[in-house]
Amino acid sequence: MAEVLVAIHYDVRDDVRRLRLARALGDFGERTLKSHFEAWLEPEEIERLWRRVLAIVDPQEDAVCLYELCDRCLGRSRRHGRAPPPEAARPPDTLIV
Repeated sequence: MAEVLVAIHYDVRDDVRRLRLARALGDFGERTLKSHFEAWLEPEEIERLWRRVLAIVDPQEDAVCLYELCDRCLGRSRRHGRAPPPEAARPPDTLIV
């Protein structure tokens, strides 16, 4: 399966949960804004990430949004300022010789 760019942003009230969530998201991708991460993931990785998110957040107090961006959507996205391009979150290709 091909990787897709996943954008995740959140609003978590509790400091401990917020730190746990940021660490979990950092295991999968790169922080691009204070409460926003991006990652190039395969479908199985997306499901694994989402299970970790659900184990951390309190749905009565917190909000987490995860968007899978297709190539068409990514091509229509816009960035301004210091936000790194989505390629920055993509893991480098591995070359084995």
